[in-house]
Amino acid sequence: MTTSMFCAGVFFLIGLAIMASGWITYRKSGQAADWIAAPGTVITSEVIHSIGGKLSFSAHIVYQYTALGRRHTSSHVTIAELMGIFDTGKDEAMAKVKKYPAQSTVTVYYDPQDPQRAVLQKNGDASLFYLGGIFMAFTIAIWLLG
Repeated sequence: MTTSMFCAGVFFLIGLAIMASGWITYRKSGQAADWIAAPGTVITSEVIHSIGGKLSFSAHIVYQYTALGRRHTSSHVTIAELMGIFDTGKDEAMAKVKKYPAQSTVTVYYDPQDPQRAVLQKNGDASLFYLGGIFMAFTIAIWLLG
């Protein structure tokens, strides 16, 4: 096995993992279609960064809402974040902070079975699925050229 074929195999596995993650995120967003909308208020809205191995950025949006007569607090903007998948790009983080400034009124979507699970955007994002497809296309190109 050549080095290029080994690398292609690694890229294939990475692409497959990214596509699977994207597909799961997209499917979970479909489950959120029945979530209940409630008014909420953004408490904190800021870009935070960390320097652990590499510089990464994320939007830290904290909001409060009332569900089933109880006040809740959440920091998940998207279904992907609810699953533990966070953006690390500065532009994405800044766009979220701009869209959800502190003290603004927002629509919160919460799970009626578990009102602590809430997001501000319940629509799915298929970008991870497409990114995985790009990795897999790259793998096929290496196999065909190698």
